Amino acid sequence: MTDEAKERRQAKQVRLTKAVQEAQTEYYAKAGEIAVTHGRSLEWVVGQLHLGGRRLARKRAVSPWSTFIARQLRKLNQGKAKGDKLSISKFLGEDGPELQDAYEKLTKSEKEALKEEGERSRSEKKVLPMRKSEKAVQKDFHDTFKAVANEVHGGLQRTQGEAIMIGVRGDVTQYGAPEIYVSPKAKAFLGKAFGMTPEQFALKLEAFVLADLGNDHTSRSKKSMNDDQSTARTWIQEGHDTLLFKQKRIKPGTVKMNYRNYEGKVVEEHKMELRGWPLPGPVQNPGHLKRQELTTLLRALENQTCRWEAMTDLKLAARIQRNQEREDRGEQVYIRRKSRKTTPHADVPSST
Repeated sequence: MTDEAKERRQAKQVRLTKAVQEAQTEYYAKAGEIAVTHGRSLEWVVGQLHLGGRRLARKRAVSPWSTFIARQLRKLNQGKAKGDKLSISKFLGEDGPELQDAYEKLTKSEKEALKEEGERSRSEKKVLPMRKSEKAVQKDFHDTFKAVANEVHGGLQRTQGEAIMIGVRGDVTQYGAPEIYVSPKAKAFLGKAFGMTPEQFALKLEAFVLADLGNDHTSRSKKSMNDDQSTARTWIQEGHDTLLFKQKRIKPGTVKMNYRNYEGKVVEEHKMELRGWPLPGPVQNPGHLKRQELTTLLRALENQTCRWEAMTDLKLAARIQRNQEREDRGEQVYIRRKSRKTTPHADVPSST
């Protein structure tokens, strides 16, 4: 870049910075005026002015330079195998000065033609649908809920209203904690009217949605076995995570439900049990159940006759003693880790 071009760029940056600073000064002056006039704090006014605000990124204009580089690179890589093609960064690193000289020699009309070629190539390019990762979906859900909650919060402050707003995932394949916004009086209403905290109410709503109970199905026969098994495992895991977090502050999703060694790794280690298991025999993975057994389990989980509960020290001691007695009778209560197999080393003949 020539010295003259550098000076133009620096002057442009200075003008932009000055314009932004002047706009910020005017903005805060106006916000301060509103705060004084209406008896509000400056922070409150600034918050109201930003509610629901989002930055919209504009697509950059097509650059003749980019089109020129892309054209030259295509010529250079033409006929080469995929692994032998030169990358654009290496291309610019090796031939940057020569490319800059060649570009500067182009006429204005040639550069305009390059720009039109780039715009045409962009408009004709096929845009593939973006497949969001689970983490991206979860973040999008959280950000959307937060923006709406900010709008609601500002409206309640202006109108002195109360509100309940709860967002839950809509499918068992998704993952993410429920999003909750409850004003103080609405929180008291949930406690008095339903006997539940906002968190418990959100879990109820999530269970209702994931069980697909809002579609007025006459039976669960329309849902596949895989769907029902996934739903049952999800409800059991969520109750498991909720109680662990409440008792030991263990982050949800950190400890997976251990069906295979339930008595040792869940009951005795974490002092909790899945009370009210509706089927004969011990607690087992819903994936091993038959259709009728799965329906019975889902109904029990839904109406909370089968739920997670913490155990007292006395109950835990009695449970451990009973498990030991079952072991003495020959029952397999605990699944012990297999011993590691060792390969004996062959005798090495001594050297003479």
